[in-house]
Amino acid sequence: MNSDELGLRIVEAKNDLFPAQGDLPSSFSESAPLFMAFHENTDQSRRHLLDKRRRESFDQVLEIGHDLHLEEDWEACRDIGAVMQRDAARWHITNPSKSRFDWDWMDRLVEVAGGELIIDYWHYGYPRWISLPAFLSHEFVEYAGRFASMIASRYPEVSHHLPCNEARVGADQIDSGVWRPYLRHRRDEVFAQMAKASIQMAHQIKRVNPNAAIVTAEPVNSPGEETYDEFLALTDAMLGRAHPQWGGRQSLVDVIGINHYAEPDNSSRMLRSILMDMRDRYRDKAIWISEAGNVDELGYFTYVVNETNQANQSHARIEAVTQAPIISSTPWTGERRVDRGGFFTWDIDDSSKTRRMIEGVNDVLPSLSERGFLKTRS
Repeated sequence: MNSDELGLRIVEAKNDLFPAQGDLPSSFSESAPLFMAFHENTDQSRRHLLDKRRRESFDQVLEIGHDLHLEEDWEACRDIGAVMQRDAARWHITNPSKSRFDWDWMDRLVEVAGGELIIDYWHYGYPRWISLPAFLSHEFVEYAGRFASMIASRYPEVSHHLPCNEARVGADQIDSGVWRPYLRHRRDEVFAQMAKASIQMAHQIKRVNPNAAIVTAEPVNSPGEETYDEFLALTDAMLGRAHPQWGGRQSLVDVIGINHYAEPDNSSRMLRSILMDMRDRYRDKAIWISEAGNVDELGYFTYVVNETNQANQSHARIEAVTQAPIISSTPWTGERRVDRGGFFTWDIDDSSKTRRMIEGVNDVLPSLSERGFLKTRS
């Protein structure tokens, strides 16, 4: 089977989950999105899955061995064509105490990444030295802003900055009592803190580097029980469209990122329609698919690329598609296994966490690129 046949076979295999999708047309060109990669880096203190009285640290950079394989992981992603990669600032590691910064991780990351890095500042967790009273006060906003300012000052070569990933998800997990600080029935208060801190981070990054591009990344699925206003609450707050008293403004955000995963409720509406809605909603902003992933890694990625190109034929101007995660991760729930997704995987019983590429990557990605569906690293 040649690479074109393999790409088409994968898309055809997805028809049951995504009906009426159709085959890939013979070619696209100008509408092709950039190929980007996301390195999973969720960190949080959480209640133990089996014993809710116990609490445990969860740091996916350590869980998946990205700390061991940082340079190798980046080069492997470049080798398969990733143009840019999103990776972690690791707040709890880089700012381990109120008065101290440890630059070992960030220096390594920026050295290997060069100008291809999208810094993921805050991926749910925050340092242990920030107390509950501080988290619920303006102190937290100030700490977040200082953290972003220090990084933006130290690494002016980094052009893209993502202050906060999926604030709604973080607020929901905290409100459920599963994640630190284990609050219940205070979701709105928690979300407000996360939004204010994100806005302050963006302001501080722009103050240090006025040319920096601020990126958002919020989960957007088919509107139904939840609306776009709910999915995009943080993005709209940062833009000043919602809660303008928090300090958001239109010029604060440069790239609207949406995270889209294949769940049952997603199949009710084609992704291309959602992307057209995003273009109507944010007419003057760059738009990326900042995360997309599924257990059927290549099949779902090919579907997302196809849908993006179809939307771009109708002038959606979606600039990038991001495989998330690029390396298979471990589950949030705490089971000891390698979880869904990833173009690279590893064995849970292998202490070295040696990477191996999943079958088909070196066939499908070049095929998508050669046929004008995807812009990859030359």
